[in-house]
Amino acid sequence: MLLYVQSKAYPGRTFVDLCKPSDTVARVRASLLHRLFEIGHANHQFRLRYKGTYLRDAYTLEEYKLLNNAVIQMIPLNDISEWNKDMRFHQSTKQTDVQEVEDIVQVALKSEVQLLDRREFVLKIFKIMMLFQIVFAFLALFTTYWYFFFAYAVVLGISFWFCPSFTRVGGWVGVSSVRRREFMTVMLVLCVLMFGACIALITLSLIELTSNSYPLPRCSNAYSSCFTEAARTTELSDDGVCTAYLNQCYEATVWTSIYFALVIILMTATGAVVAFLLYNFKFTAGDFIEKYLVQTKELEQVMATARTGSVSQKRNAAFELATMAASADDNKFQIVTEGGLEILISLALNPDATTQEYATEAIAECLTVPAIQDQFVAVGGMKTLTALLHTKNARTVREAITAVSYVVSDSDENKPAVLAEHGLDDLAHACKYANTSNRKLLASIFLELAYYSDTREVLCSRNIPTEALVNLLKRSSATPGDLSDLDIETTTLALQSLELLVIESPTLMTNQDELLSYLLFIPTKTLDKKIQLYASKLLLYYTQTPEACEQLCSTPELTDSLLYFAHSNEPELLKVLATISLRITEPFKYRQKLVNDGFQEFLSYLLNACTDRESWNTTDNAISNLLSKEDNSDIRKMPQRPASSMSSTSSITSSRVSFLSGGRPVGGNAAGPSTSST
Repeated sequence: MLLYVQSKAYPGRTFVDLCKPSDTVARVRASLLHRLFEIGHANHQFRLRYKGTYLRDAYTLEEYKLLNNAVIQMIPLNDISEWNKDMRFHQSTKQTDVQEVEDIVQVALKSEVQLLDRREFVLKIFKIMMLFQIVFAFLALFTTYWYFFFAYAVVLGISFWFCPSFTRVGGWVGVSSVRRREFMTVMLVLCVLMFGACIALITLSLIELTSNSYPLPRCSNAYSSCFTEAARTTELSDDGVCTAYLNQCYEATVWTSIYFALVIILMTATGAVVAFLLYNFKFTAGDFIEKYLVQTKELEQVMATARTGSVSQKRNAAFELATMAASADDNKFQIVTEGGLEILISLALNPDATTQEYATEAIAECLTVPAIQDQFVAVGGMKTLTALLHTKNARTVREAITAVSYVVSDSDENKPAVLAEHGLDDLAHACKYANTSNRKLLASIFLELAYYSDTREVLCSRNIPTEALVNLLKRSSATPGDLSDLDIETTTLALQSLELLVIESPTLMTNQDELLSYLLFIPTKTLDKKIQLYASKLLLYYTQTPEACEQLCSTPELTDSLLYFAHSNEPELLKVLATISLRITEPFKYRQKLVNDGFQEFLSYLLNACTDRESWNTTDNAISNLLSKEDNSDIRKMPQRPASSMSSTSSITSSRVSFLSGGRPVGGNAAGPSTSST
């Protein structure tokens, strides 16, 4: 599979890495280190991020569900300015007086580079040796065993045809490189066979040369054949020619011995080179680096560096602590036991933004364990977390919000610590600038705080929480009228939180001018029945106080919005709408405006849409109020209606029937839903 790695440090470059799903993130980082080494920046202090999630070195690509052609981000541990400064220093030829201790990963990188350079060099030597042996193959034709040439030619042909190609920069090249280890194994076997054949042939040659008889038996036979042939063809035998042939035969035997001795030496050297390459091919780029990246460093050493190290060392220590905390719960408890919470709080307040980010991430990982949350709150860590909500680093804010959400969701006793001192103001500040994922967490935090009675009282004592929730609602839909733009989850959580606060203190709603218009606009933004129900319940609380009721009735789009709500035909929502209609029609001063706004048509639609008797009766009473000339705002507070009003009720009922039927007699549903007792 292919991975595309992008980095802000190299805006004009995209690194492409060929890997397998079973490869670890550490191996991908190791491959990138080799790429950075080629361009003069071997600094290994970077992390990989995919869809907002930092990738841990010990996990595989398959575990992170990384697919082919995925695009991941390279995030430097240092700031980009420091990253570029380090690169310029690496390329500089000037010597410095102070030399830092070389990092173990850098040592592993240099070891790998040396191995790869050695592989490239030895592979070139192997090819040169094969080319040199072409001459030896043809020299075999001048030996006694001339047919050895064909065996030599087969070996050379295989070596040239299937020999792999490799460079440290470009890696393996060609189809033959896929079977490189198989090729070297075959070549090693062929070298052994050729070595054995040479031993056998040189042994035969030496046996002939060391025999006591001269000329050699084979040469004597050739010498006799020469004289016999000469006697048949000429009358006088040419003794000089046959003697020369005898000497040539002897020299050929000597040359054969020398030749195979040289071939034995050459095959031994070739076999040694092949054996080295076969062993070297077991190593792949990243083996050493992966080993050191995934290993866990000593916690005491990391703690000491975090306390007294330089800015860069503290940054690396924060990164190590975050990695340890994310790997296992045992590491979390070990960090806490060694006093790591105080150190992480100190690192989170470090002026270096990157150190803050990793320290906050480590804190968030530790707070996933409820037992650690109590200790964190006891040492005053919540003040630090809420203060981090003001930082400009989006990742730090994200981790801080996540950590706060862990605390408020797992323990009621720790919830007041979130709002202590300036915690509430910090949360409200985060609501103004939160992105989509942070808005969901913030809304859930406010909901958890609103559920608990002690923190709910604190929230209701100030207008800031309501303003923060309204900001979340407004930012959850940046484009009015776009149904797909509304963040359903954030809106639901924020509306639930507002409902809990309004139940405790109904006057909170009147102080938010933008809330009413937002609630009335909800049915035009989403068809989600749950959100519409929460919004309608909040509108119902506007009818509990005269000030809020006047604010609601003076809104021009009230009737249209309620009609949109009624189109959902949800029984519970219709019941709430009927109650709202009854409440706002009770005061006489609002009736004429409601009539002018077409509230009669809405009540007619609502009456026909109601499917249960309670909602129908409530709507029926709202129609009675709308047609009445009396102020009924205090009627629902009385235990029973005065007898003197019964005659007026009859006339109102007649008028209502005329209103609903357009002057025609009303039957069936005009008196309400039919029941067995009616």
